[in-house]
Amino acid sequence: MPQVSTYIRFNKTCREAMAFYQRVLGGTLSMQVVGETPLAQQMPAALHDNILHAELRGDGFALMGSDMSGPEGIIMGTAFSVVLVCATKTEIETLFAQLARVVR
Repeated sequence: MPQVSTYIRFNKTCREAMAFYQRVLGGTLSMQVVGETPLAQQMPAALHDNILHAELRGDGFALMGSDMSGPEGIIMGTAFSVVLVCATKTEIETLFAQLARVVR
């Protein structure tokens, strides 16, 4: 059975939002700041305090987030993704095939 997780893109509020979710849901929170990664050299200094990746894990859930978005910024309704974490390549391929049929 795959684990279902959610990935949310924020507009420079990832740190505060993920801390809020941790207070409400519990779990262990980790955050990676742009300026503390090898990407920092390629990014403008104004983005160095942004959260590149945050992850809140608890019993039966994983919530991930980031302050990073494309050049279009955050667009209402597209600021999240559902992530399926599978145990095997076969499971990935089977679920992908089944989900792709629904989209067509």
